[in-house]
Amino acid sequence: MALFTIQRNGFKHAISLAQSVIEDMVDHGFTVIYPSGYVPSSRIADADLSTTDFNVILEAGPDVDPLNSNQPWRIAFRNDRLVQMTVNINNSDTFVASVADAKFLSQNLAIAVATDLQLGADGNWQAIPNSSGTFQAVAGSLGAPFAPAFTFYDRVMDRGNINTGFINRESRFPSWETYTAPTSGGAQVQPIIRRPASADNNNGSSSPLNYRLTITSRGFFLGVFEGNWASIIDGTLLTNDNLFNWVLVQRPVNKDTGQTLVTGKSPVFCVNCVNKQYWRFVVRESDIPHPSLPVRAEYHSEDNFKLINPFNQVSLTEDKRYTVSFIHNLNTPRFRYSEELDMVSIVSSDIIMESVNIPITAYGSNRVYTSLPCNSAFNTGAKVLVLTYAP
Repeated sequence: MALFTIQRNGFKHAISLAQSVIEDMVDHGFTVIYPSGYVPSSRIADADLSTTDFNVILEAGPDVDPLNSNQPWRIAFRNDRLVQMTVNINNSDTFVASVADAKFLSQNLAIAVATDLQLGADGNWQAIPNSSGTFQAVAGSLGAPFAPAFTFYDRVMDRGNINTGFINRESRFPSWETYTAPTSGGAQVQPIIRRPASADNNNGSSSPLNYRLTITSRGFFLGVFEGNWASIIDGTLLTNDNLFNWVLVQRPVNKDTGQTLVTGKSPVFCVNCVNKQYWRFVVRESDIPHPSLPVRAEYHSEDNFKLINPFNQVSLTEDKRYTVSFIHNLNTPRFRYSEELDMVSIVSSDIIMESVNIPITAYGSNRVYTSLPCNSAFNTGAKVLVLTYAP
């Protein structure tokens, strides 16, 4: 498949953005696995976003993954929810809990990348339990590991912790909130879910979402950012910004020729950034059909090399040329690889502004990479460049 790339702008809800991303992905090599009959070009009306359980699972087809026929992998998108519980006492004096009301959060989006065993055609996401059976994480989820709840309604991220999930804006743009009325006469009043008074004036329109999507024959990149806010916030307005998050999933390439690794264990790697925390895991290998546990990608750790330098860095040579860094030092829990991830590169923000097309000669060809927002205040720190043209 020829390289596909696009930037789309102006989404006020995370789920509205996800629907557009899914349509682009299905148009360029992905297949809908769940729900059956889902029409990617369809849209949920804004008025119905908070009452819709959004859960879509796609599989990378042969145009996106050369080993799709025997080593498939999938990506899933899901929103979070608030649940109001009602507790009753039945005739045997036991407590019985039931769901009185549930509202789904249109500003939250969790993403998981795994195999068909963890993201099945039934729409269920799989959890990773500890020795006692307590859930510790969602298999293949982006961002910081989060202990999920799979009960009446699945809860796969934490709206109070913006390190979890992929897009997590519900704290800033709440569509619903839990509320407990004051007690009267000692009566026990259960919390309810209600619409915030300021919802009409705080619906995400002041910080619309944009995305850059690139799909190649070996994987995809998705970056989501809140316009210029992602580059100029200095910490006085927001102490935790979560304004630019991205994910890269691809099979690595030869560092000299750019040929995709399709022999041996042929691992699929996922690197992602959520709230300026960088994570990495192995989506699958030829003989390992499940994701590894995520570890931080900006630090060395046991059995894992640091992959990304997210800090201010020197990118100029003595002859006044700028250099970029591709993701290398790849390893799985068993093996180390000399191949690289070529769909993104990292450079100092001091020398390249956002939304600039950069010609780069690499992997035996002349390519174009496009700069995305930086990771520090006022266009400083490190900047991600994403592949947008290759012959």
